[in-house]
Amino acid sequence: QFLLTKQTGVLSNEKQQLKTMGIDWSRVTWQDLRKPLFSGIAAAMYATIQSGAGGVPNGIEYQAVFWKNTTRPLQEVNVFYKGAQKLETGCSQKNNLDIAFIVDSSASLSSQDFEDTKMFIRSVLGKFDIGLNKTRVALIKYSTSVTEEFKLNTFDSNAATDKAVEAVRFNGGGTKTDAAIQYAVDNIFPISDGGRLGSVKVIILITDGRSENKLKTLAAAVNAKNSGINIYTIGVTPLVDSTELNGVASQPTCTHVELLNNFNDLDSLKSEIEQVSCTAPVVLTQNPTAYTFPCGSPLNVQVFPNVQDGSTVKVTVTEGTVTIYGSTNTQASSVFNEFQRLAAINRSMSFYIKGKNAISLSFVSNLPTSCKSNFQVKVTQGANLTPDSQALCIENSIVKNCSTTTLFHSPFLIMAPVPGFNSPCSSLIGHVQIFPYRPINDRFIYCDDKGNAFVVHCPLDFVYIASYQTCVPGSLYVATTTTTTTPVVTQSTARTTRPTPPTTTAAPVTISPSPSPGTVQNPCTPENIINNHMFFPYPGNNQAYIECYNLPYVASVKLCPEHHYWSQKYLTCLYSDVVILNPTPTTESYHTNAANPCNSLPNVYFYAIPNEPTKYIHCDDFGDAFEKTCPDNKVWNEDVLQCVPRGLVIYDTAKPPVVG
Repeated sequence: QFLLTKQTGVLSNEKQQLKTMGIDWSRVTWQDLRKPLFSGIAAAMYATIQSGAGGVPNGIEYQAVFWKNTTRPLQEVNVFYKGAQKLETGCSQKNNLDIAFIVDSSASLSSQDFEDTKMFIRSVLGKFDIGLNKTRVALIKYSTSVTEEFKLNTFDSNAATDKAVEAVRFNGGGTKTDAAIQYAVDNIFPISDGGRLGSVKVIILITDGRSENKLKTLAAAVNAKNSGINIYTIGVTPLVDSTELNGVASQPTCTHVELLNNFNDLDSLKSEIEQVSCTAPVVLTQNPTAYTFPCGSPLNVQVFPNVQDGSTVKVTVTEGTVTIYGSTNTQASSVFNEFQRLAAINRSMSFYIKGKNAISLSFVSNLPTSCKSNFQVKVTQGANLTPDSQALCIENSIVKNCSTTTLFHSPFLIMAPVPGFNSPCSSLIGHVQIFPYRPINDRFIYCDDKGNAFVVHCPLDFVYIASYQTCVPGSLYVATTTTTTTPVVTQSTARTTRPTPPTTTAAPVTISPSPSPGTVQNPCTPENIINNHMFFPYPGNNQAYIECYNLPYVASVKLCPEHHYWSQKYLTCLYSDVVILNPTPTTESYHTNAANPCNSLPNVYFYAIPNEPTKYIHCDDFGDAFEKTCPDNKVWNEDVLQCVPRGLVIYDTAKPPVVG
């Protein structure tokens, strides 16, 4: 069987296609078939040779007979049938799927053809768990006009949906395919009609012929796909226009178009329909409301950029992280991807997409450090990048870090400085930097990599905050002091939330991108930013740390609050002194003379305080030390590690042996 595939002139077109994958079939050996890919290719080529012009038959039963006659004459047909049944694994995306069946009911069908179509739909629906919070299903039929049988939110169970499909009646008439597709866009998938924001939207179109207006049909399909709908087309009988069905279907057409000889073959597509529906991505479109997705479940999305201005995709989390894998030519995953990024708290991730090609993004949020509730994805028109967000620019399958000019395509109002402006940018040629604009806080100074200064105005009702390096909602003020362009260090005593990096600390101190010998080197290199390394210790001062931004060599030195130190392990500020927990929760004081005992012994979280029997030290997971007082005048007992009544005698204080 293998040598038959090696014969010269056999399947020459297929062998030429294999060469584009780097496989020269003339050089493949029998031993190479130990690799699953090569074994699968050989089996497919042999089956193609044996099937001839008629092709491999549809339907498991017919394929089982074909398999026995051509490949395994000594095996029973039932062996193939049972093996094929095991491959039907079910759908893992049932809770986020909206499916609309669009069924041809024109006069070219017989009533039996229509009944076969209904039976096919009923068998497909049996593979899904139908419900308002699970898979939603709608059905419309069309001929000269469009008839809505039921909406996505009409039925809440498989039984009710099955009964409704069985009751659908055949009409007869013309073939207004364009009107049916447009009706689904306008009246089936909108939220007001039962559709869901952020769901996988799928149209399954079943027809036996050509539409009455091919151009209108293709235009309606483009509109549907631009609205975030995946389209799967099934053409039955030789009368269909395969070119039209390929144009209507989503890409790639090899998995979204099926051509059958008659309606009896429909049953063979049940598993394929299930598979394509389950693996279809959520197509994100420009929307004033951000898409909200639950953490913990894998999610695949696809984004088509705005043709003229491009589109910006911004991913934000309120706690934890979300890992993002991306691809420009295939469905992205942790295995197949062209780039990987991380969205974290106070560190969103943005993608500016331009050109004709869509991108695929895969979100992973089931890691120990991932978010636990929800994360948001917002798609807007144009380059809506802000300095607080990491940024990646993608244009026509080329992925690169956004250049410094990307900001100038953003919605900010950018103006040249007024005459006599004292520019801080002259010494920064070759790098990018951002400065506050004084005395007004509704704008900031942007220095490009050529040393040019620009005054960037924040959006309405937004003000520039130096510690965030971006514009945030706030109140306008005009300072009465003399204008200066040098950032000023101010102390802050704001508490830092662990274990995430601090967000309210000292105002940034600019580090020169080209330091003189002996000064601190700027760690915010493009390589570190690409790898999401954004925080670094400040040499010689354990209370300070360096924070990077999405622009290369834009670095800020920030100070931890008093009695704190920077922890590179946890990327946050931790207590350096023992904290005295006062009765009033809003006040704190510190033992400046007492050493912090935490982490001195493994897995020990409580310590006695010498000469203070009513007090003890409690350590947290980060090594912070808190002085606590026993209640009710009790005293601390180091043997049992708890507060006990005065005078209590504990006779057996031997600790149990450690096992394992």
